[in-house]
Amino acid sequence: DRQRSTVVGSILPGDDLADRDRWEASLEQDATIAPGLTTRIDLHRVSDADFFRDLGSSADQASVSHLRSRIEADFDNGGNWRSTLSADDYQSLVPNQARRARPYERLPEFTTRFTPEPVQLGDLPLQFQLEGSAVRFAHPADDVRDTATRLDLTPKISLPMRRPGGFVEPALSVRQTSYQLDRAETVGPGSVNRTLPIFSLDSGIYLDRYAGEDRRYRQSLEPRLFYLYVPEENQDDIPRFDTAESAMSLARLFSENRFSGPDRVGDANQLSMSLTSRLLDRQRGNELISGEIGQVVYFDDRTVQLNSKDPVEDRNTSELFAEARLRLPMGFTASGTAVWDPEDSLLRQATTRLRYEPADNARVTGSYRFRQDEDGETTQEVLDLSASWPLNAQWHAIAGWTYSSLESRTLQSIGGLQYQSCCWAVRVVN
Repeated sequence: DRQRSTVVGSILPGDDLADRDRWEASLEQDATIAPGLTTRIDLHRVSDADFFRDLGSSADQASVSHLRSRIEADFDNGGNWRSTLSADDYQSLVPNQARRARPYERLPEFTTRFTPEPVQLGDLPLQFQLEGSAVRFAHPADDVRDTATRLDLTPKISLPMRRPGGFVEPALSVRQTSYQLDRAETVGPGSVNRTLPIFSLDSGIYLDRYAGEDRRYRQSLEPRLFYLYVPEENQDDIPRFDTAESAMSLARLFSENRFSGPDRVGDANQLSMSLTSRLLDRQRGNELISGEIGQVVYFDDRTVQLNSKDPVEDRNTSELFAEARLRLPMGFTASGTAVWDPEDSLLRQATTRLRYEPADNARVTGSYRFRQDEDGETTQEVLDLSASWPLNAQWHAIAGWTYSSLESRTLQSIGGLQYQSCCWAVRVVN
């Protein structure tokens, strides 16, 4: 199909308690204009900030603070070039929210990524890549909030050397970011430029062996080292428009920036290390057990922070991150994650999950979440159970229960039935 549209609307005329008409309207449209050129429209509005809290059909809707509308056009030449032109707008769903507390709007934003074919240096491929974005940050309270036009370009060159038993990939990039600022809340120049070189060296080895009777299983051992160097540069003159500090995880260990968004580029002189092991069934080809553990070693203090008053990070190592997944017989799967702080000898957080899924339409899941703060005080301890189970070909039972052991109370309980035919369904949930 070259075009698909979905229009959804609801209205409650003359709400006696709110003393007004209440409504919700949305439009979603996807269209293919030409080969490689697609557009998407996603517009969503409600009559008032309390609409989802009073009339929403889920807890997730009731917790939404801002409703985003977005229009975008995407160009993909099917090979080495992809670009997107978009615009975002927000409706606040926080009652009586001050104008200055609302999020920035992108009116508009252009992003692009260009990855040409590698140039061969003998047997080695020299890879070039260019990522860039240009965005205008607007705000409904531009008399008290900074606004800006930001241009961010990152050319990168790398030399990926890959073999069946491992890889080594040195890379060098330069991040150039320019701002034209209309300051209303911060003091500083109206034009700011930041240029930072980024060097990384990624490497890994793949080792494996046969295991079990008749050599039925294959066990792998996959160590990985990632060195990152980014020089320190004072960035206090740059306001924060869309940047926050990313939560650390195993995946984030190998990122070139500890912040999300270009407004801050973290200084780094560090080595990330991880070790992954998998057990695979050679006959069926599926993964039975997998586990990964990782940590960062810091050679210098990290001085670049979100705010100028934030303290310098001076610890020598990060927390220790671990993940594991186990496929059990009869449709059972177990998984878990853990974050251990060796500096304070504390288990910062842990999650365990057990899922029973004997068929595609039958599922029972139980999970446990635990979290501690820096002082060792438990801040979260939650048990979560959920199920979706077929009673026959048309009827399904739905149930869920979330309990906080820390507060000794039920946070949420759900129960219901669903009838589904070939092309329509009815669900009743309490």
